[in-house]
Amino acid sequence: MAPSFWTYNMLLRSLCQAGLHNSAKLLYDSMRCDGQLPDSRLLRFLVSSFALADRIDVSKELLAEAHCSGVQVNVIVYNNFLSILIKHNKLYDAICLFRELMRSHSFLETFTFNILVRGLCTAGEVNEAFELLRDMKSFGCSPDIVTYNTLLHGLCGIDQVDRARDLLKEVCLKCEFTPNVVSYTTVISGYCRLSKMKEASRLFDEMVRSGTRPNVFTFNALVDGFVKAGDMASALGMHKKMLFHGCSPNVVTLTSLIDGYCRVGWVNHGLDIWREMNARNIPANLYTFSVLISALCKSNRLQEARDLLRLLKQQSDIVPQSFVYNPVIDGYCKSGNIDEANAIVAEMERSASLIS
Repeated sequence: MAPSFWTYNMLLRSLCQAGLHNSAKLLYDSMRCDGQLPDSRLLRFLVSSFALADRIDVSKELLAEAHCSGVQVNVIVYNNFLSILIKHNKLYDAICLFRELMRSHSFLETFTFNILVRGLCTAGEVNEAFELLRDMKSFGCSPDIVTYNTLLHGLCGIDQVDRARDLLKEVCLKCEFTPNVVSYTTVISGYCRLSKMKEASRLFDEMVRSGTRPNVFTFNALVDGFVKAGDMASALGMHKKMLFHGCSPNVVTLTSLIDGYCRVGWVNHGLDIWREMNARNIPANLYTFSVLISALCKSNRLQEARDLLRLLKQQSDIVPQSFVYNPVIDGYCKSGNIDEANAIVAEMERSASLIS
């Protein structure tokens, strides 16, 4: 007597979950020989499981067989498969599958298009993503805020921030939805990365006027942007605005301010923020330690830098890196204290061996 569908279902899932995909494929072939067809749920599981195991050929074969056998393939099956292809950097395979779906007039939804838009933007193929946007409209799907935010992120990722700004204006004119905090923050961050702080500030003001509330990511981008541009006064002013808007600074905000003070030689002010972080139980990250240690070494305050390095080693959740040790080693070498420099090198090597 042939096994039932539920027996095959259970065995196939168990084999895939155990990583035995070759055995699962043989069992699936036996199931088909017995005249059993997978339902939509089992098909979705198998297509995703084989794709995650880098057996894309089998996933495609399963889908082709399902179509030939008249099995209804839910759009979720394709969405999951496309997402896996994108995550595994198989953009070409994803595009081929998507075009095939369009040619066969399969039911597609905005979410499906968004997966491909994200993949294209991540790969820097933003113009192709805009072509897909046009296809989307002709296919009867309407782009949503996720579509536009992905395009904004893609444009900023290739430094076409002015073009992103124009797209943001276009979204503002649409009646279906309005830009959200992600939309504005993406373009603001893009301007900050290019040190175009006037444009970033103007867009921030426009964001506030529109009633969109900035979040910690918005403020962090602006504070860091002003710091990198050497405008510490504006960075501090943005920090005050952050507090005014009821947004609590985090380790990224305060580390940027520490960096700003250290860049202009006000190391003691940076240490004051460090102490404020400790008092408020905001744990420092590796970059916080790196900024302060480097600044202390440049100010020839080697003992304080050494003390911070010891403190860093006591942090269970931070793995010290060589770039944090190097300024201290270099400082002790230049001061003629070779023994201390060698001791720090030995510590660094021990930390590296623990990591490996």
